Amino acid sequence: SDNNYSNIVKLIQDKIPKNNQVIICAMSNPKLKPLEEKAHIIELDNSKLLDDKQYDEIKQIFDTW
Repeated sequence: SDNNYSNIVKLIQDKIPKNNQVIICAMSNPKLKPLEEKAHIIELDNSKLLDDKQYDEIKQIFDTW
């Protein structure tokens, strides 16, 4: 909801130290404008963030952990 977006934006801006990295997954919303102005935005599309051709190789690495 818009109220939740406003509260979350305020919390992030007020409470998260400036030298920290925050990863936010959100849909476009005007209430996020204050964060967008300072953010590096990655927009996901059909190709997704991870390459499915590398799934098996990366899974093997995670499985060893």
